[in-house]
Order: sequence, then C-alpha cells, then structure tokens
Amino acid sequence: MSEQEQKNAAAGQRQRQHLKEDRQKTGMMFENAGLTRKNEDFMYQLNKQLDAQGATAEAKSALLEETMTALLEGQKTGQTAKGLFGTPTKHA
Repeated sequence: MSEQEQKNAAAGQRQRQHLKEDRQKTGMMFENAGLTRKNEDFMYQLNKQLDAQGATAEAKSALLEETMTALLEGQKTGQTAKGLFGTPTKHA
C-alpha cells in the first residue's frame, strides 16, 4: 500500500468514527427527552431529513423543538408522531 493510500485509509477511518459519534450524540439527545421509542425514532429520522435537505441551523432547531413539544403533549393522549405529522420526510 502506498503512502497516499495509507493516508486516505486513515482519513476514511477518522471520518467514519466522526459520523458514528455524531449519530450517537443525536440519538442520545432524543433519548433523554422523555419520548417513546417510536417518537424518538421519528425525531432521529426528521433530523436526518433536515440535514439532507440542507436546512439552516436556526430553522432545524426551531422545527425540532416545535415537533418535540407537540410529541410530548401528544404522548399524554396516546397520539403518535405518524398520526400528528405523517412521515418524517413529509414533515421536514
């Protein structure tokens, strides 16, 4: 393996590790919010959709906060994320 290939392999490994840590942080953020497992998954998928669509940090934060508040209120009466918002892609 050439020196350049070794550098590329090391860079790829660092990138994968960073992405893994980022996913874990995001998951923990929703896990500690008091949401049901399905609603946590909805929030995680919504977050991924907003990233994929290139939403600004302010818009993303506002939508996630608004959605989280609605989900926490909806959980009290048995409403699901899908029932309130449809799919994460549609809601984003």
